[in-house]
Amino acid sequence: MILYYPQIGSTMDAARERVRAGDRQVVGVRAGFQSSGRGRQGGVWVAPPDTCLLATYILYLDENAAPAEPPGALAFRAAVAVTEAIREQTGLMASVKWPNDLLLSGRKTAGILIETVAQPPAALVGIGLNVNVPAFPPELAERATSLQRETGRQLSVEALEEAVRRHLFAARSRPWSEILAQWRACDATAGRRYRTTLDGQETVGVAEGVNDEGALLLRTPDGVLRAVLSAASL
Repeated sequence: MILYYPQIGSTMDAARERVRAGDRQVVGVRAGFQSSGRGRQGGVWVAPPDTCLLATYILYLDENAAPAEPPGALAFRAAVAVTEAIREQTGLMASVKWPNDLLLSGRKTAGILIETVAQPPAALVGIGLNVNVPAFPPELAERATSLQRETGRQLSVEALEEAVRRHLFAARSRPWSEILAQWRACDATAGRRYRTTLDGQETVGVAEGVNDEGALLLRTPDGVLRAVLSAASL
């Protein structure tokens, strides 16, 4: 069951409450508008009411758990699921940017945020997808886009939610090697500059894709190719 709220603070927080309450009938929370939505590294996600898919899905880790996987594997699975849902509903081929962005025409159209609950063990997969946003403010116009902007037509947020949910839960049981190969086929990370901390010092390098564990491969100024698990794109 998906819980829907016309307006809420954060679908992530509401999903966390359902997990802690032991309500396993609820597999996700969706909102028409969220006033306290957040993105990676504490960024704020704000979208006009009823124009975007704003949802958090609950994946219990003690049921049908996949074998031990690399850190961040679930983010790859979620990204692949969203690209599949977009293609199914629009015919568009989204690209992915490490670690959690989906792009159309080089502009961000979706973001993924994953948090966890300790008891019972669960992963919360937050997805924000710009669906029927007709235009963006000047400061975002060159960096953000929506499915409506790319297709020239409005789409059903409900149909997109169903497709995302279906592909996400299916992706959970697919082999990691298959997910990684599909993610790499959509990869738009190579050549981008990222900032990270190495040996206690802030470093900026150029991405060369990801390794077999999903870590970012970053070419640092000294010419060394380093695998990092945390970095911010510039």
